[in-house]
Amino acid sequence: MNPDTTAKELKIEPPEVIMVRTRRVACDGVGGALGHPRVYLEMGEEPFVECGYCDRRFVLTDKPLDADVFTGTSVGNFNAAVLTMLPGNAADAAKRLEQIWLYEIADRGGARG
Repeated sequence: MNPDTTAKELKIEPPEVIMVRTRRVACDGVGGALGHPRVYLEMGEEPFVECGYCDRRFVLTDKPLDADVFTGTSVGNFNAAVLTMLPGNAADAAKRLEQIWLYEIADRGGARG
């Protein structure tokens, strides 16, 4: 195998695919000591972008994202993802985020909220 062959050329699947609603995303791996420096990525012409550090693939979608997708992620990552996926202004997005926490996460019981 040629040592200059890229993962794309080998058709290796990304370790994680994250659906997003913006063409610009930030990635820090898993964050904390196990992550990598935060980088900001732009999609350009393609409807996806991959992180050069951790190979996460961010895929553009226009569909509403399900809050259950974020179960197990850090609270900060969850909040950031929800705020960026919601249409409208920042105040409306923050109000909706509060509603999600109060009525869709906390009320479910179990390990969430």
